Amino acid sequence: MKSLPFTLSTVAAALLLSHNALAQSTDPLEEIIVVANRIPVPVKQVGTSVSILTKEEITARGNQSLTDIIRAVSVSRNGGIGAATSLRIRGEEGFRTLLRFDGLKLADPSGTQVGPQLQHVVSSGIDRVEILRGPQGLSFGADAGGVINITSSRGSKGLDGNIDMQSGSFGTTQVSGDISGGNDTVDFFIAASTLEVDDGYDNDTIHARFGLNVSENLRIDLVHRDVDANAQFDGCFSGGTVHDCNSISELQATRLGAVYSTESMSHSLAYSNTESDRDNLALGVSSFTALGELERWEYVGQLKSLEQLDLVFGVDLEEESNNNATRDNKGFYVEALSMFS
Repeated sequence: MKSLPFTLSTVAAALLLSHNALAQSTDPLEEIIVVANRIPVPVKQVGTSVSILTKEEITARGNQSLTDIIRAVSVSRNGGIGAATSLRIRGEEGFRTLLRFDGLKLADPSGTQVGPQLQHVVSSGIDRVEILRGPQGLSFGADAGGVINITSSRGSKGLDGNIDMQSGSFGTTQVSGDISGGNDTVDFFIAASTLEVDDGYDNDTIHARFGLNVSENLRIDLVHRDVDANAQFDGCFSGGTVHDCNSISELQATRLGAVYSTESMSHSLAYSNTESDRDNLALGVSSFTALGELERWEYVGQLKSLEQLDLVFGVDLEEESNNNATRDNKGFYVEALSMFS
């Protein structure tokens, strides 16, 4: 495989003015979203198209996978649960849909097109989903034709736990559980799920989030996600078409981030690493393997003390590797948020 060339992409070089200013909200119950501008913004001040699904809505639907939850956008799947899935937002290609889970960029660099493996994202551990459809996704990078931002629950004071069991047709069973807790200084949330389908799919997922409030202004978060999935399908090739095929996918992703915030400014710095391992088998013999790694540094800054103007700026540094091929991306962006009177 040839090495991919070094690329330099300026995500947004010009100053973007928007009506959705980041004015400080006085209502503590006002709904806040993050996906529109990469910083918390009251929903009434967001001028882009954003859909929100809460934990209560997700639980009420009883869906087992992310793609079943977000039917509001175009989803195509080549077969049953666990089969290759593409999610298109406003007609964009599936690999141009950016998926973030607690700040983790869930992209699989082992493929020829680096994109999310949506078929392996189960509903367990999801507290909230934000879907950004508009062009505001430019601040997330040139490949962000649409953005899905997922957050898990944040541990509160005390200790809490839940266990959920589901059973359905085709021998489908899912057992999931979570435990969370914390105090004024530390908090944690851990979710685990195992999904089995007799028609040929197994998925074991663990998602963990830990937080430390170092001071009134400084918070550190650690997120780790581990997915082990095995999908069986028909129609692969081994000297001819055979119907004993397996696609094994493993993903380990970790993110360490820190946020320092005052009344006049905020700074967020994070490092994340994602490793993926795929192996396709025909008649029990490996026919294709791929290893991928994604290393990412990201910084987001915000100035809140400017008159009638909030400034958001940041830098993304990313290196993708696929077997012996590598690709580097650097992105810079600046955005101004103003409330016009």
